[in-house]
Amino acid sequence: MKNNRQIWHTPSAFASLDDRSVKLSLGAALLEIGHLQMHVHRVNSPTPPHSHPQYQLLYYPGGNGEQTVGELREKVQPHSLFLIPPGTAHAFSPRKGTETQAFSLRFDAVAEEAENHDARVEDGGGQVIRLLCDRRPRAVRLQAKAAREAARLLAAIRDESLGREFGHELAVQGNLLLLLQVFFRAAAGAEKEPPPPTRAGTVFLIAKTWIDQRLDEDIAVGDAARYCHVSESYLQKIFREVIGRAFSAYVREQRLERAAYLLRTTELSVKEIAVECGIPDQNYFARQFRRSHGTSPSAFRTRHNS
Repeated sequence: MKNNRQIWHTPSAFASLDDRSVKLSLGAALLEIGHLQMHVHRVNSPTPPHSHPQYQLLYYPGGNGEQTVGELREKVQPHSLFLIPPGTAHAFSPRKGTETQAFSLRFDAVAEEAENHDARVEDGGGQVIRLLCDRRPRAVRLQAKAAREAARLLAAIRDESLGREFGHELAVQGNLLLLLQVFFRAAAGAEKEPPPPTRAGTVFLIAKTWIDQRLDEDIAVGDAARYCHVSESYLQKIFREVIGRAFSAYVREQRLERAAYLLRTTELSVKEIAVECGIPDQNYFARQFRRSHGTSPSAFRTRHNS
C-alpha cells in the first residue's frame, strides 16, 4: 500500500560522501570522523527497532511522530534532532496520515584527549567531547536560526554535489563540517537552556520592569499588583520567593543603585539626584545611601570620579 511504505535512499548529491573521512575542529576538540554516511529517507510507516555500530545524528526537517532511543521517548516535530550513541536501539513511528522527512548521518568519532573532557566542559569542543563520551541519547529541537542554517547547508551540499563544478568536493566537505557544527552546538547548548519560566517568575519580571520605569515616582505595592493582575499579598510572596527580599526592599535598592549610577555619570546635584530617584528628602536620601554604599553621596562621587 502506498501509505504503508518506507523509502530509504542515498541521494546522488550525497553519494560521494559515503565512507568519507573528515576532521572536525570545534573549540579545543578535534573529532576524527570516519565511515561517514549520509542518507535522506521519507518515512510514513513505523521503522522497527534497530541499532548501528556508529554514532548517528538523525534530523527531521519536517514531519511529526514519535522517536524512541533506548529508554528515551520523544515527540518528533519539524527540526527535531537526535544524537544516538553506538549500539543503541531506536525506532520511529510517524503520525498517522502524515509523511516525515528525515536526514540521517552516521559516523565513527574519536575525540582527542577525551579522557580530559571534564576539564573542558565550558569550551565548545569540550561540550562535544562530553556529548560523545557519556554516550547518553540526546533529543533537541533546533531553534529557528539553527534550523534555517541547517536547511541552507543541506541545500548547499546538494547543489555543489550535483553541479560538480571545480572545487565542489572541497565545498561539500566545508558545508558538511558547518552542518555538523550546527547539530553539535544545538545538542551541547540544550543542556544549558534555562527551564521554562514559572508564573511567579513571569509576574516578577513584569513587576520589576514596571518598577524600574518609575523610580522617580511614588511606588506602591498595590499599584504594582494591579498592573500585574495579582493580589498584593501574592506579589509580596513572589518577591520573597524569587529574590528573598520584600517588595519595598527591592524598590529601595533599585533607587539607590540608580543614584550611584547618576553620581558616577552625571553632574546633577545630590538634591537633583535624590528627586530623580524618588527620595526627595535629601537628608533621608543621604542616610539611606550611606547605609547602602558605606559612604555619603558626595564622597562616593569624589571617589569614583577622581
